[in-house]
Amino acid sequence: MKKFIQKVTIAFILLICFLISNFIINNHFINNQKTEINSKVLIMGGSHIKSGLDPKFIENSKNIAFPGETYFDTFHKLKYLVQKSKNSISTVICGFGHNNICGLNDDKYVKEAMSIEYLERIYPIIPYKTLKHFDVNKKGYLKTIIRKMCLYPKTSHEAFIGNGFNGRKPALELSKVNERIKHHYYAQDTVRPVSERDIQYLDSLVSFTAKQNINLVVVNIPQHKEYYSAVPAPIKKRYQKIESRLKENNVRILDLLKLDLEDSEYSNHDHLSNKGAAIVSSIVSDSLNQWGL
Repeated sequence: MKKFIQKVTIAFILLICFLISNFIINNHFINNQKTEINSKVLIMGGSHIKSGLDPKFIENSKNIAFPGETYFDTFHKLKYLVQKSKNSISTVICGFGHNNICGLNDDKYVKEAMSIEYLERIYPIIPYKTLKHFDVNKKGYLKTIIRKMCLYPKTSHEAFIGNGFNGRKPALELSKVNERIKHHYYAQDTVRPVSERDIQYLDSLVSFTAKQNINLVVVNIPQHKEYYSAVPAPIKKRYQKIESRLKENNVRILDLLKLDLEDSEYSNHDHLSNKGAAIVSSIVSDSLNQWGL
């Protein structure tokens, strides 16, 4: 029995050493990864931006948006990329829609089903000392660190970049607008409060880009009239206040919310199809040229 306990103890110590060694190695890779972005114009935000702005229509641009990305994520992602000396970022285009301030965003690091996905993206760029100030799935974070940092050495930790523009096929006839609205703005038939955290980080994004001499352009991707007319009034009211504050801070706003598009130019009630993305991307490109960006 004594020998068995000794063997188990030794095995346990060796396992801990193995996990710690891999953590140290992966931490070294994270601290030294270059993460080069060979474009001066970054397109950032959630799925509306990922499927709505095609970089082939916007000169010297790269779409690094990620489905569900919040201003909290965008701020830390941009801050990380700016710190890399080889990146020369002059303009950031990010989404600015009603969904970007909705309370659903606060659940994304808390609820088990969503939180693991988000934590696995951002663990290299958002330290726990930042996350702990907000509601976060602590067990999920520990699982993420063990899985991504401790099990094996991995030279690249850049999942937060995403895989670029993702065009969608037209499928508006399959979309149920009430389900889309409920998903974004309601919890148990009650309108969710806005995400104060993401409103705060939008302000941080404005301040950070100004300090870094980066032009910030916010774009409200078109939404089908059945969708935007159903957005709850309290969300619209707060959105308008934020929009006014952005204008006061001289942030360039491209409001394409009510752009007149055909049904075939939507993938669902709040995402564009490839055809719609081509139209909107061209408008954004023309606006950048007019602004001298």
